[in-house]
Amino acid sequence: MPVWLECDRCGSTQTIPERTTDPTTGGTQCPECGANAYTVRWDGLAWHPEV
Repeated sequence: MPVWLECDRCGSTQTIPERTTDPTTGGTQCPECGANAYTVRWDGLAWHPEV
């Protein structure tokens, strides 16, 4: 299941290895704008699949 991160500030998308770690906060950082807030997206995720 593909997973990617979408920056909450600028909307840039990357896979997890493409985002660098911020040594000050320990979190991941957007390579485009430097923001730390992001949304994790999954392709094909179904919370309540039909049986």
